[in-house]
Amino acid sequence: MQEANDRGQEAVKPDILLIGCVKGKLEWAGRVAAKDLYVSALWRCRRNYAQQMGVPWFILSAKYGLVHPETKIGWYDLALGDLPARQRRIWAQRVVDAAIAKYPSVKGMVVEIHAGKDYIDFGLESGLTEAGMIVTRPLLGIPIGRHLGWYRERGASEEF
Repeated sequence: MQEANDRGQEAVKPDILLIGCVKGKLEWAGRVAAKDLYVSALWRCRRNYAQQMGVPWFILSAKYGLVHPETKIGWYDLALGDLPARQRRIWAQRVVDAAIAKYPSVKGMVVEIHAGKDYIDFGLESGLTEAGMIVTRPLLGIPIGRHLGWYRERGASEEF
């Protein structure tokens, strides 16, 4: 997919998408597919965007790390922002290692990340880049309050 992004640069279709989890979860749920555990409007837009892109996508879970959308997980109450910086760095390295392990060669792969700074700024982006991946963050610089609009403009609504 080649189109101009919001900064006038040509956008490249990613090889994989990484989307951050959200606080809102199905509290009553036992183990469910990870993609079904989260319930906020932002999550629904992120999920719909990921699904419509037609590329593999994974969830960045504060508790479980890199999670395939169909992996069954249980409810949890953990936010990366609540962890000390050292633990966020350990989490980021674990996610980088898991991403690299999923593919025989990651050099030159384009990874598009949709997650907040607590997920990215403690080594995730730099670790993926050091592994040879090309990291894009289309929402970088867009205030969180405008994220839903960004997804809606791309046909990713809150509806399933």
